[in-house]
Amino acid sequence: MYRFLGFICLMLWALDLSGQEPLSRYLRDGARRDHYISIPFQLIDGIAVTFLTLNGHPHQLFLVDTGSTDTLISKEAADIFHIPLILDSHSEFAASGKDVVSGKIAKKVRIDSGRFGIYSGPAPAISLSELTSYFAQPVVGILGFNVIRAHPTVIDFVSGTIGIFMPDAFEPRNSMNRIVLESCLRSPIINAEIQVGSTEYLSANLMIDTGTQVPLELYRPYVGKERLLKQDGLRQLELEGVGGRHLTSHGLAGSLRINNRKIKLTDVYLSQTSGGITDDTNVDGALGIPVLKDSQLVINCNEKYAIINEASN
Repeated sequence: MYRFLGFICLMLWALDLSGQEPLSRYLRDGARRDHYISIPFQLIDGIAVTFLTLNGHPHQLFLVDTGSTDTLISKEAADIFHIPLILDSHSEFAASGKDVVSGKIAKKVRIDSGRFGIYSGPAPAISLSELTSYFAQPVVGILGFNVIRAHPTVIDFVSGTIGIFMPDAFEPRNSMNRIVLESCLRSPIINAEIQVGSTEYLSANLMIDTGTQVPLELYRPYVGKERLLKQDGLRQLELEGVGGRHLTSHGLAGSLRINNRKIKLTDVYLSQTSGGITDDTNVDGALGIPVLKDSQLVINCNEKYAIINEASN
């Protein structure tokens, strides 16, 4: 019931977006309002969701997932809205290191916010029936990192607004907390120092992942290399995510150091998966929503930096 009411509130918010411009402060002096797109979103059970228009059909539920390399739609939505698939096409997709799902490529996909275009082109079409079951409402797609990569983007968890800016129109007012992006090719990856359980601080490359409901998830071989799975007090569970389910251990406290900022973690997850969405052993883990939820997150792949500003900044 409460989840349903949350959807209704988000729908009303999306319809009443006019006049609400919480991210206009990121516009460079002299830039115009039409130099960025503003999209409202909400956290439902720790997952960022928004309503967008898909091929002319408004109010369709999308997940916002920076850990997903591609923007995609559900096979079910392609069937319902008669979006043609390339018959001999094949795509394999995994979000945040979860199980790989196969599908075809949708030929003509158009996603917009009702007033501004967001994405146009082909997109993977896979079954999202598990997510639809979880939300008790059709999930028609995932807004992935390829939308964000070409433009400076602000995900403001405080106001619940995403801003996608033209590169020449963007000006961060607070650049003190800039973090170098180690990679921006398939997902936003930063370097941090991690202390878990009784270990010393260890360096790790972390994916900034708005599709992860846990604060910090470390992948194997990083986990195996440091033998963190042998720590006492761990609990095993099956963790469900955008791309499927996988086994994980959790229950360890720890902390992160990013630049000079220290973030305490009450629960760290040690994954059984082999790598992140890039399937690259250089990706050691994912930084999730619980760490990001009180921040303004800036991702600027053009200048190769990210900013995670606390709400008070």
